[in-house]
Amino acid sequence: MRRLAALAAAAVLIAACSNDASTSPSTSPTTDAATTTAAASTTTVPESTTTTVAPVTYAATIDELLAMPRPIVLAHTGGEDNFPASTLFSYGESVKAGVDMLDLNVQLTKDGVLLVQHDDAVDRNTDSTGKVADLTFDEISKLDGAYWFATDCADCHDKADADYLYRGMRTGDKEPPAGYTPDDFALPSFRQLVEKFPTIPLNIEIKGEGDVAKRAADVLKKELDELGRNEASVVASFQDDIVSYFHQIAPDVEVSPGLNVLTSYVLDHTPVPDGMRILQLPPEYSGLTVITPQLMVDAAKAGYPIWIWPNKRELENLASYRDFLAEGIAGLNINFPAQGVQAVQEYVAATSVQTSASKGCGSAPAAPGTYPGTLSAAGLEGTFDTYLPTAYDGSAPLPLVMALHGYTQTPGLLATQTDLPARGDRYRFITVTPDITRPVARWDTALDSADVQWISALLDEVENTNCIDTNRVYVTGMSNGAMMTSTLACVLADRFAAAAPVAGVRDPKGCAPARPISLLAFHGTEDPYVAYTGGLGPKALALPAPDGNGTIGDLMDSNPTLQDPADAVGVPDRMEAWAQRNGCTDSVTGDDIGDVTPQQWTCPDGVATQLYTVNGGGHSWPGSAFDVAIPDMLGATTTAIDATTLMWQFFQSHPLAG
Repeated sequence: MRRLAALAAAAVLIAACSNDASTSPSTSPTTDAATTTAAASTTTVPESTTTTVAPVTYAATIDELLAMPRPIVLAHTGGEDNFPASTLFSYGESVKAGVDMLDLNVQLTKDGVLLVQHDDAVDRNTDSTGKVADLTFDEISKLDGAYWFATDCADCHDKADADYLYRGMRTGDKEPPAGYTPDDFALPSFRQLVEKFPTIPLNIEIKGEGDVAKRAADVLKKELDELGRNEASVVASFQDDIVSYFHQIAPDVEVSPGLNVLTSYVLDHTPVPDGMRILQLPPEYSGLTVITPQLMVDAAKAGYPIWIWPNKRELENLASYRDFLAEGIAGLNINFPAQGVQAVQEYVAATSVQTSASKGCGSAPAAPGTYPGTLSAAGLEGTFDTYLPTAYDGSAPLPLVMALHGYTQTPGLLATQTDLPARGDRYRFITVTPDITRPVARWDTALDSADVQWISALLDEVENTNCIDTNRVYVTGMSNGAMMTSTLACVLADRFAAAAPVAGVRDPKGCAPARPISLLAFHGTEDPYVAYTGGLGPKALALPAPDGNGTIGDLMDSNPTLQDPADAVGVPDRMEAWAQRNGCTDSVTGDDIGDVTPQQWTCPDGVATQLYTVNGGGHSWPGSAFDVAIPDMLGATTTAIDATTLMWQFFQSHPLAG
């Protein structure tokens, strides 16, 4: 069966491969607006739309590139969803965006010229047809390499003429953007590309197989020698024999493993041959997850950096790029270069705060897994589960997310609902789910409660027995756990770096955090338990009373003043109070994401206050597959966003500054 799985994965476990050329990709990202955008659909001349970043100092060698203290960005075929692929224009725009490396495919023309072109034919992207091997370079160089690039599709052949932004620039029928010439919209030779960009490192895939690919390898070797780019290039191929052949004729050039070697490493953990170290992989294929937490750990231990190439168009966006970096990916080989650069810049900013090792670092490490524990503190007895991810080794401090259950909810149910332990495995953080032993599972949310002392003692216990990055300790909670999260943001802001209450944010009276604390909240407008407009919803009244005798409704009937007046305030006003507490000013409401309205306040550097309002949403965790299945109990659960993913990205961006 493993060999059958290997065959199923064979089409994707390759070096430096692109998406399936037969598909018609969108030229705009599926989420998050691109910082580099195509020109508007118009008959006027489109200008260069890429914002030029500060000049990049390129690595002189691949060793220098791999030694960079941050992930790198590669422009896949020049950024094929953003610009006409494999043209000098596309590579020029990618360089302006700030990429670290150009990604390209090479093959021989009929007259033996090494051409930069992804497909083995010119049909998909030019104004002609035919195999590259059947055409001379002179014939190909006259073609319009941007002919089929449209506003919303990189290679669709059924758009209105006005949608083809760059059509005619090659032939002089339309003026190119400033700084470019008609030649920049042709398919270039390898030599032309390198002479145009002589200092930027190159990731080169040799297309084809057999003797044809070996002849291309011979020409590539000769040109790398003549152009002096041996030490700044990586060469790859689908075919292992072509990789081996090139390594034999050019041993001083870095090579990346081919199909069979990568498949054997991913599925059977077979070490890659000496001289190969960069693994170029897709995230997954046909239900087979390629990039797993265990693979990330194994590759890191073996010294194999992973460069990812998304093989699904829906993964070509800023949110996905952020996710890849959070997983520990070392290189993004992507179609929206400026968004990749932005993701790396955000990652660098978030990781610029140094880690702070807890007392548990360096002690005998526990193996990754789930560990139950008990704690007696502040006159209370309780339990907790600690989820150590695959990446945990007891010596490298990892972030911690404490997740607080809702009223009557068990910690295990919260773990299932939120998927936090699994996400911790993927994104390399530790999850702790505590519970204080009571007749009814709940939290006492008073600012001076014994529960606060118990949780503070729990933090001490977890940090003393595990290797925690104390600058990256976060708290979240659902419902009553969200209320407790709000309390902890008030009284333990010196220990929790950021907070994310879901379906229960509060503005506790007397709240005075030791410092501004970043807070992200989620709440549904039709929550039947914790009303968006304030107060308890109708379903909350049927819940058991805290002592297990009767219901909350019974208590409210006997004591109408029992509810805290602060809870009668609606969620927007509670968030406004948190914004003011954090020194923030005006709020900005973003475009709806499906049924979700995002809102954020203008805050001082280093702090953020954000709210996601789920229009028509119930008492649920946004994006939770578990909650989606029980609408009769909770109300509607949105799938337009994923609260766990959003809060982890939020947490990453807001460490404790120290």
